Amino acid sequence: MIETTTLAIITIFMVIYAYMKGDKQSFLLTVGISFGIMIATFRISGIFYVGLTIYMLTTIAIVVLTINNRDLSTIRRGLIILTATLAFATPLFSIMNWPLFEIIKLFTVASIFLYAIVLSKGMMGKNEFGYLTIINVNFLVQLIYYVSLSEDTFFRMIGIAYILMFIYLVLGLIFSKNKTFFKWNFICFLIYSIIVFSLMFDPSSSSYGQALMALAIGIWTLIIHYVVIFIVKLIVFLKKPEKLI
Repeated sequence: MIETTTLAIITIFMVIYAYMKGDKQSFLLTVGISFGIMIATFRISGIFYVGLTIYMLTTIAIVVLTINNRDLSTIRRGLIILTATLAFATPLFSIMNWPLFEIIKLFTVASIFLYAIVLSKGMMGKNEFGYLTIINVNFLVQLIYYVSLSEDTFFRMIGIAYILMFIYLVLGLIFSKNKTFFKWNFICFLIYSIIVFSLMFDPSSSSYGQALMALAIGIWTLIIHYVVIFIVKLIVFLKKPEKLI
């Protein structure tokens, strides 16, 4: 209840923000996203699918308009397209009960993470700020609900931890000056990820003990990787703060 109330308040503020900025296209996109999310979130009977349709059509419009906008930087274009694509795919896969829905749900973390990076770096454009904020807050609310479910919560948390590491390393390879550091970390990450997931999902083995062993290896390897990166970054910061990134 707290999460949905927060989402509603943020949505109202973002619509007002988009209106005050005076850009009609941005305002209409923000209204379309807001209308769909509010109807879907509060399950308004009778017009649920109408709101969902408007929401999904708006996400398609965002993708098309972004692709045709040559004034956007690469990271802004990537963020908008990623966010809008996930916003379209998530309800579609859920309603149609298609496979990979849980994977798509977990990858909304990528959108939230990239949104935070772009916002913190001051690269967020005023036109897309409104609807990107609403969509990513909605992702966060849905993710909180998703992770809080009693079944498989632990496995979902592990999945999110792996996705966050993947996103961090990819962004480092793209934007960091110290690409060698991220390259070798990315290679190590791929190696142990492939080994762990191969053991966990090996169809030729039905051993519960093997699955648990693979899960334990996956958890501790990832934890060690996080710790090593943290220690390296801490040492670099203490010696040369300007080279932290």
